[in-house]
Amino acid sequence: MRLRSLAAGICNNDWVFPMDDTPATSFPRALGAQTMPGLVWAFRMHADGTPQSLPVDKPIDINDDGWLWLHFNLADARACELLPRFEDLPPEAAVALTAPDGAQQLHVEDTCVYGIFADLIADLDGATNHFGYLHFAMTDKLLVSARRRAMNAAETARQALDRGHKLHRVSSLFELIVNHVADSIDKYSDQLDEDMDDIEDELWQRAATDQRAKLAKVRKGAVHLHRQMQGLLALFERVGHRLDTAPPPELRLKTSILMQRLENLDRDIIAMRERAHMLQEEVALKIAEDTNRSLYLLTIITTFFLPASLVAGIFGMNVKNLPFTDISSGFVWSMVILVGASLAILIFMQRMRILLR
Repeated sequence: MRLRSLAAGICNNDWVFPMDDTPATSFPRALGAQTMPGLVWAFRMHADGTPQSLPVDKPIDINDDGWLWLHFNLADARACELLPRFEDLPPEAAVALTAPDGAQQLHVEDTCVYGIFADLIADLDGATNHFGYLHFAMTDKLLVSARRRAMNAAETARQALDRGHKLHRVSSLFELIVNHVADSIDKYSDQLDEDMDDIEDELWQRAATDQRAKLAKVRKGAVHLHRQMQGLLALFERVGHRLDTAPPPELRLKTSILMQRLENLDRDIIAMRERAHMLQEEVALKIAEDTNRSLYLLTIITTFFLPASLVAGIFGMNVKNLPFTDISSGFVWSMVILVGASLAILIFMQRMRILLR
């Protein structure tokens, strides 16, 4: 128990001192005796799978039928004190609920599945384009989840339960949350695809330099999506066989179906990343073409005016015996020579097919 009390101190990556020196209360056995700080929502799934939303400001009766989903906010230091005291969970699972964010993990014990996986952060308008981490631990009668920022998959699953979505097993809720993670990533991937369509359409209408910032943002998003999907797939590949044959039937997952969807989604993300790479090369090529065209025009203009510059330089020398200095029509003759020299260069470049057509 001392280890669990100390583990609560790392919540939010800061030390939190215990509220008192009394022995830690045993949870969830004592849930019916007091409220739980930091609880965002709670659901009870009855034997027929019907969800029931429970008030978070009242004690929860654990002796009722069915199983529970408890969702906590780790920004509340009191929740960090509470979660490591869940004695019905293995010590490692209780500690994982308040572990620092930053790495996905999935562990399977004889009576518990726990870990951390990435999900898109949610705001008032739905899923954002930034990732956070959802901590969870589940037994055959309980699923405890926790987060430091609102997670889109958990919020979407809550909305489904509010609409009466039935779940008969704890593992069904976990599968629902993972599927919503895939849904949000799929939606984000579609958004990036649409952005690339717009970039491709605008590429031939505007300067390529206008699209570089947009394309860089799309490529960054695709790389980030692929990295998170690879991490989630690696978790299921490592322990998937154990999840298929977990001793309690309530903890068994359809990992083959989940992995198939995640792999298909990851292939789409890889294809999108390759498309972004090719589009980046196209943008670079167009920028190079525009630069070469500008340099070519500058070279033509410079060559065309080179004879005129030479003539003007000669007649501008402050020396004696310059031609046309002693006649009244000298300026006219110098202009004729200047224009004639330029026309001669123009005819030469046309004969040599140097000019643009």
